[in-house]
Amino acid sequence: MFNFDVYRELLFNLLGIRQKRNIMAKEVIINEPNYKQNIELLNEVTARAQAYAEAHKLKTPPNVKRVFFEYQPDNEMAEINRLLETTIDDLGNTRDKLILNLLNAYPVMSVKAHTRPFNRQWLNTVAAIVVPVGLVLYIRMWRFRLRLLKDLRVVVQNNNQIIAQMAKL
Repeated sequence: MFNFDVYRELLFNLLGIRQKRNIMAKEVIINEPNYKQNIELLNEVTARAQAYAEAHKLKTPPNVKRVFFEYQPDNEMAEINRLLETTIDDLGNTRDKLILNLLNAYPVMSVKAHTRPFNRQWLNTVAAIVVPVGLVLYIRMWRFRLRLLKDLRVVVQNNNQIIAQMAKL
């Protein structure tokens, strides 16, 4: 009846508290990582992340009208995150300790929190009309936009370091 983890996760999501990655070295590795393919994926993630940050001007506040009333889905960030997670999963099988440490330095990105408060349009409209709620959600979205910009910079930096380390292998 009372599952503490569900309430804890809900509270963490609401407050925007980060999760940490914990990728450990494996004693037995069945599938070696495909370093060549991972380099290509990391280069693609780097290019897409830089283009996304430039195109969406994440430092500026979100447009109230577009966020609350005229929302268009943002699938590009979800695709960047999917490519990154695929690469992290594959590189989690490496024996190189430096790569494992760099994998743990990747942020766990929230791909929707910077775009809109709710998935349903009518909830976004109601939140915008109720001024105190809408204002809090708007400030929260702006905070997540700034966090996403920082996360994208960390991703690009880690990608470059991992690519340099894989080139040595």
